[in-house]
Amino acid sequence: METISILVIDDEPDNFDVIDSIYRINKSWFSENKPLNLCYSSSGQEAIDSLGAINPDLILLDVMMPVMDGIETCKKIKSTNDWKSIPIIILTALSTKEDLARCLEAGADDFVSKPINSVELMARTKSMLRIKWQFDEIKQYADIQKDAISVLNKSLQELKGNVEIGLSFDVKAPLTNLMGSLYILRSDYKKLKSERIHELVNLAYQSSLNLERLTCKFLTYLQIKSTDLSALECTSKLTKPRLNYIGNAIATKFSRPTDIEIIFEEKNNLVIGINQKHFQLLLEELLDNAFRFSSSGQPVTVLCSFADRKLDLWIIDRGKGIAVLQNDGLQEEDSLACIKQLSGFGLKIAISIIELYGGNIKISSMKDNGTKMHLQLSTQATKNIPDYSD
Repeated sequence: METISILVIDDEPDNFDVIDSIYRINKSWFSENKPLNLCYSSSGQEAIDSLGAINPDLILLDVMMPVMDGIETCKKIKSTNDWKSIPIIILTALSTKEDLARCLEAGADDFVSKPINSVELMARTKSMLRIKWQFDEIKQYADIQKDAISVLNKSLQELKGNVEIGLSFDVKAPLTNLMGSLYILRSDYKKLKSERIHELVNLAYQSSLNLERLTCKFLTYLQIKSTDLSALECTSKLTKPRLNYIGNAIATKFSRPTDIEIIFEEKNNLVIGINQKHFQLLLEELLDNAFRFSSSGQPVTVLCSFADRKLDLWIIDRGKGIAVLQNDGLQEEDSLACIKQLSGFGLKIAISIIELYGGNIKISSMKDNGTKMHLQLSTQATKNIPDYSD
């Protein structure tokens, strides 16, 4: 149990005995709160040297002491960041306004006149301790708030870095094409043949479509990073027809309808602990990446299995691989961090969704030998869901 620690600084031991007796008589008040630990120092310097060991909640300080008086002791304590919040009650026989003003200027919080009156001492002790406890509580909340702000700031800096890198990675090519086409058209349109003008306009249009796509991905990424799962329905059915539908849609988008292979090993259909829209977006982004880094005639395989209440999903392509992962010294645990830092927003979205739902993903890639993505997500149950096509 925590104790109430009170330090008495007085060169007269008899005065300490008086204070000790008063607190003993009123021990019931302390026991209702916390046990009392009463400490004694006979000089200002001795008290200052012992503050770290005692860590007092309250100091009772005599003014009239040799070598270092109470005024000087009070100034030194209050000038130290670690101890300036400790309330100090001055014990004094002084009564002039000038003397009391000097004590206040030194940082004293209250006074008790000598000879000490027990009622007055207990009243002022209770008052100062309540103030100290309120200060400690506020400081605790402030420290929690400070830590929370630090965590938020770190997250914002990480998000800012991801955004800056992702935008730089994805924007450069379409923006260069768009600006280059418009510059040529603006400068030389009178000299250009209609076929060349049509070619440049088409390039500018396609580049603007790519920028629009990037903007949508960027907004989706920000939305995923700020998602509150408590506001979502976090279940999704996984069936082979659903996998076929998503896979065929992406393959058709790349004009490669025969390059998709779906292997669904589970006999039953699965209920996965992930929002349905998020799961579809996750598959679309991973498949989009697989087709983007492979060529026509190079199949993309989706392998789905279930074990130990976990969904294992592999997406394998036979393309050129992801360049940032083709480093012989790159450890497996570093590959995900590398992808987060250097990839475009498609993979960032996929990884953010997996992390949002507490899943795992491992990505490996070899030059001209394709990329393998293995992700795991928890399943709520294995159920016989009818195989309705989407």
